[in-house]
Amino acid sequence: MSKKVDIPFTLLSRAAIANGRKVCTTRAGRLGEVGDWFVLWGQVYVLADVQERNLGDVALELFRQEGFDSPETFINYWQSIHRKGFDEGRTYYVHWFGHWAGGCE
Repeated sequence: MSKKVDIPFTLLSRAAIANGRKVCTTRAGRLGEVGDWFVLWGQVYVLADVQERNLGDVALELFRQEGFDSPETFINYWQSIHRKGFDEGRTYYVHWFGHWAGGCE
């Protein structure tokens, strides 16, 4: 059964989500399961997938989905918010999500 989860985002990430540029978030731990949901600025978002990925691959392959224009901007931002820095070989969880438009079956 799906549940509400808490996924904190920076203001920059919130803006990227709101304008549709950010559709995934990479975290050290698994924050939910497929079907779980979170609320951001009054809008509901549902987790569509959770994958384990190497951080270097996230930077090279998923920077746009993370809301950035290049791997370098993703890496620089990551380093600015994570005190452990950017470890390209470390495995993280990529949480894919989408906006839930509402409605019932």
